[in-house]
Amino acid sequence: LINMSLQTSRFSVILKTSSDHEHGCENVLDGQEDTFWMTTGLFPQELVFKVKDKSMIRITKIGLLSTNIKGLVLEVSNKTQPVNFDKVLSINLDQTENKMQKELFQTDDIQRKCRFLRVKIVDGHSHFASIHKLDIYGEVEDE
Repeated sequence: LINMSLQTSRFSVILKTSSDHEHGCENVLDGQEDTFWMTTGLFPQELVFKVKDKSMIRITKIGLLSTNIKGLVLEVSNKTQPVNFDKVLSINLDQTENKMQKELFQTDDIQRKCRFLRVKIVDGHSHFASIHKLDIYGEVEDE
């Protein structure tokens, strides 16, 4: 079991629906808790990650460090293009006053092979939400 932590050597961001030059999506990939990607005020917002090489990932669990996320959906696709996503998790997160939301998701539905991971913030506790860190645990598998 490997913690792939969405490392830039393994993943790339291929889609973002929100852009802030001071809090860009690449911050989710850097492994640091003090940097983050921030939404720009409207929902839903999403990030799509792609496995860089031709292998696939079997995700076993996902860790999230965030702020102000109310509704979250995680979807995966094993296609060669980012299409036909399957929802593996849909959850409402509690509001945390002046603290980060720290979550670990581990369900049978997450355990699927994928080339693409879509993280969708469907609603927020505030106008702005952020993702500081996304840890992907799993195994690299051949096609």
